[in-house]
Amino acid sequence: MKTITLRAIATFWAVLTLSVFMVPVLAAQASTPIEYDKAANATLNGGQSVNYTFSGKTGDKLTIAMNAIGGDIDPFLDVYDPQNHLIGEDDNGGGKDNALLSGLVLASDGTYKIVASNHRNTGKYSLIVTNSPIQGMAMINFEGPQIKQNYQLSAPWDHKNVTYRIENSLPQFNAQDVNNVLAQAFQSWANVTLLTFQQVSSGKTDLDIKFAPIDGPLNILGETCPPSSPCSGQIQFDSEEPWTLGQPNGYRDISLLGVASHEFGHAIGLLHSSDGNALMYPSYNPNNLQPGADDIRGAQALYGAGSGRVTSQPAPAGSNNPPASANQMQVNGTLTDKQFTNFWDFDVQQGDTVTITMKGTGGGLDSFLIVLDANNHIIAYDDDNGGGRDAQLRNIHFPQVGTYTVAATRYQQAQGYTNGNYTLTIQYGVVAANAPVANAPAPTSVPVNPVNNGSNGGTGSVHVSAGQNVSQNTSLDTTVAFPFDDSLVAQAQTRDANVQRNQAYTWARTWCAANSSALDKSLANVAVSFAINGSAVNNNMVTRSQPHSGTNGASCVDYFVVLSNWSAGQLTLKRTLTLRSATYNGTNIYGAGDYVDQYNVRVQ
Repeated sequence: MKTITLRAIATFWAVLTLSVFMVPVLAAQASTPIEYDKAANATLNGGQSVNYTFSGKTGDKLTIAMNAIGGDIDPFLDVYDPQNHLIGEDDNGGGKDNALLSGLVLASDGTYKIVASNHRNTGKYSLIVTNSPIQGMAMINFEGPQIKQNYQLSAPWDHKNVTYRIENSLPQFNAQDVNNVLAQAFQSWANVTLLTFQQVSSGKTDLDIKFAPIDGPLNILGETCPPSSPCSGQIQFDSEEPWTLGQPNGYRDISLLGVASHEFGHAIGLLHSSDGNALMYPSYNPNNLQPGADDIRGAQALYGAGSGRVTSQPAPAGSNNPPASANQMQVNGTLTDKQFTNFWDFDVQQGDTVTITMKGTGGGLDSFLIVLDANNHIIAYDDDNGGGRDAQLRNIHFPQVGTYTVAATRYQQAQGYTNGNYTLTIQYGVVAANAPVANAPAPTSVPVNPVNNGSNGGTGSVHVSAGQNVSQNTSLDTTVAFPFDDSLVAQAQTRDANVQRNQAYTWARTWCAANSSALDKSLANVAVSFAINGSAVNNNMVTRSQPHSGTNGASCVDYFVVLSNWSAGQLTLKRTLTLRSATYNGTNIYGAGDYVDQYNVRVQ
């Protein structure tokens, strides 16, 4: 049976973690104690280092800054856990030559060590360690030994068909949407074990789920009694949290999917994990929305490996999902400035042909569709092929069986301004229609007409085309008076540029990470757009390169267009890199927001 489910995992967000490396034990060296929020100032010669120690607690979320305050010093930071494992390092993350580690969450109590080094000449520095509270905790009601290992287990259920009942819902959401998210959280455990979960409305049940106040926003998010507890099966979510069904859009959003997946792990017998990357880690991580490797090992130790299922109750009469035929599925959704993308999963068999239509039903929404495979690779997208502002991808052929994702969003996504309701239809089988076929070749070029609208305007024009190779023409960045800064926080920068009228230029925005793994994770959080004289360049014109090697062994991708046939005058060009949440590229943490580079171009 084919189904379409809300996938509350935002494809364009990345896991923000620090890799843990095993390193040799360092030679003994005297250490200086340092306390949270108290700066240590000292002088280091070139090539010299000094050790600091501090007492850390499980869940402490640290920011460590080493800033140059005099002389010619290049600060460098290494941080080691109580077992002398390297858990973080940084060189220039604080801008200029300063070192900065942000968002480092401690996995255990103990004495931690900081090695502060100078990679240049003699100079003075200031070192400070600050601790910010964890945003939320997902708790478990259980009294028992806390074994220092990764996954920790309670006693399991003595059966593998687990029933659950949902007592109430969250009034700010459609009840069926909430039920669907809870079913998806159960499914994440059914996917990796022999467990099956069945929703019931009455009678005796294993799990009883309710929403009720606990302690107010942003502290305890939920409480669960594991199977071995006298209150086994009781699950409560704090109704006073700033819940969102999907991926959080901001710091104060809490993902119901992520918290429910964590709490349901407790409900089947998992306790907390000491693995900071695990779903069952005690503190809330907005990027951990489903079981990871450590969680799966724990669940399979209790119930065995395999694949179960979730049987939830059908949508009640009057729900917001319209009826669909056996070969057609429909769902309704709403997009706002806060939630400008919904992700829906759907299943296909090998050789299936599918047509997907996103039709606005109110509010002036300019629909935009993106289809992604299981690896979050874009395989098709459309803006207006459904007629007017509606989007349609017609007759997409799927050569492989699997679960695919539709990103139902708006034109220009984060930078867009339209909102409203929509109906998403997925039709299986070949559809004969007048709409253009999905993946039809995009036009090779599009002119941008002169626009004059104040600070965003200009008196000239330029021709835009899709490029084949980022190095096929001169880089536009060679024309600026001085390079744009690599900032770690969202900001706007402006540079003057001079171009030759008959010269073609490649206009690119490059994103790099320390290695290919970090690049894959961070790219899910990256979007790039271009605008000329205040008019957005069509996304169909923007080419994304294959990953390639950058400086210092980095792995990079380029987003680019080609500019040619300049008219005389002046133009304002803007390229915008959007990070939808704080993003770790394996070296630095970049803050969420729009990184805007503006070129004030004079055509010669």
